[in-house]
Amino acid sequence: MLVENARFANAAGTAVVADFEGVTVSFPATPGNRHYEALVAAGATPLPYVPPPPSADDVRAEASRRMQVLVGARDADHLEIIIANASREAIRLLRIGEANWTPEEAARAAALEQVDAMLEAIRAASNAMEADPPADYTDDRHWP
Repeated sequence: MLVENARFANAAGTAVVADFEGVTVSFPATPGNRHYEALVAAGATPLPYVPPPPSADDVRAEASRRMQVLVGARDADHLEIIIANASREAIRLLRIGEANWTPEEAARAAALEQVDAMLEAIRAASNAMEADPPADYTDDRHWP
């Protein structure tokens, strides 16, 4: 049987993708599996796994993860709730007016502004990488 283009389908090396007589098949890399046995019988050695290049969605997910860490969110949904609550709080402070803020309100407004600036910096870094994500997009050097 003709076996071509054999390669591991994951980093753990537990699955293989190969062309058998022109048909692409994915199968577990375990003895006893008929495709794996055919691969071994053909003397084919799977090439190492090559991860796909990072996508814009990968970069966005990393940005979300970093924003979650920044504000102590449990997950992306919780992040959105925290941001919405901060926006509502900022609106209330604006309605009071800066001249009428207590020292506590002034400190809270400053904290909200600082977090907002950090969130915007993370979003800007994400936006800059999304068109052509670097392979090491999770490296801190790409993020504020």
